[in-house]
Amino acid sequence: MAIINNAHPGSEISLLCLIYRVILRNNQKLTSAEFGELCRPENLPLNDNQRGKFPENFKFWMGDGHRLWYEDDDSKLALTRIAASEQPKAIAVVTSEALFEHRIDDIFVDEKYQTEKLFKGLGCLLASDRFTLDANRRTSNSELDNFFAENLPESMPNNSFKPT
Repeated sequence: MAIINNAHPGSEISLLCLIYRVILRNNQKLTSAEFGELCRPENLPLNDNQRGKFPENFKFWMGDGHRLWYEDDDSKLALTRIAASEQPKAIAVVTSEALFEHRIDDIFVDEKYQTEKLFKGLGCLLASDRFTLDANRRTSNSELDNFFAENLPESMPNNSFKPT
């Protein structure tokens, strides 16, 4: 079961770095439409899934609670934090600052964090005597399916979370 699902908006690190670098180089010079034309030409995506990735990731980092860029009064894109350089490590620093700027008192209270099922599933696995850290034995997907169906059916992982 994966802990991070990279299909969700905001999880594409390569897109985050690309978007951040382009805005950094053109801070308060490009509108969202101009930016989209520059970074994601219409003929680049091969299917609808790919077509949606860029705008989803772009909009995610404009959201409350983790904002890295915004549209100013002239509809131009501006950074909320300026990284020390264009290198991924510097961008990681400002991303971390944005993610941890607001204290989260209880991640179970607000549904937008979507962590309740994760912690229930991990807690259930850890409390079970069926699964241990045995280097000589690998847990199968069917064992996990049976375990969750029996103990925590509302948190049953879907196939995208399972190793192949």
